[in-house]
Amino acid sequence: MPFCREIYIFVEGVDDKRFFERIVRPQILKHKKYEKFRTHQWRRKKEDSVNNLIIKFLEKECRVVFVRDYDKISKGKEHINSNISRLKEETMQKYKIKSKDDIFIVRYEIESWYLAGAKKNFLKKYDINPIDNTININKKEFYNLKPRGMTKTEFLIEIIENFDVKRAKKKNSSFEYFLERMGL
Repeated sequence: MPFCREIYIFVEGVDDKRFFERIVRPQILKHKKYEKFRTHQWRRKKEDSVNNLIIKFLEKECRVVFVRDYDKISKGKEHINSNISRLKEETMQKYKIKSKDDIFIVRYEIESWYLAGAKKNFLKKYDINPIDNTININKKEFYNLKPRGMTKTEFLIEIIENFDVKRAKKKNSSFEYFLERMGL
């Protein structure tokens, strides 16, 4: 069977899907390693349904990538690597992902990746103080930065429209790691 030039990325929710469709997808397709890019939400879906999709894509020898947040785990720095390893093991057991290399953990939540790439002029426009390292930013801290009168979705979309991939790589090592592992 010939190598499948398709990549399927399983993400948690709608905000993750928006990020991967609008930010990651163009990066992947620009490098021409894959001809087709699709995202699928796995959170709140039946485990069997997710597994059936994964099996179908793997049988076609397509690349399957699984992305999940680190958010449900204590933030003790001494345990980060063992917690990430445990999350990957749990994911491999629950879903039919064959390799830990195809499982990525977003630290701490996707919102930290959004904030990492927010351009300086965007931050200035909304009077948001620049943050040197967003890896420890959680959802609550992120939405505390949202301007009054703007919905959460509007805030996320506004950031996407003012996103700098190079800046994001510098400000969030889990985003940088993801892109490097994807060959970007």
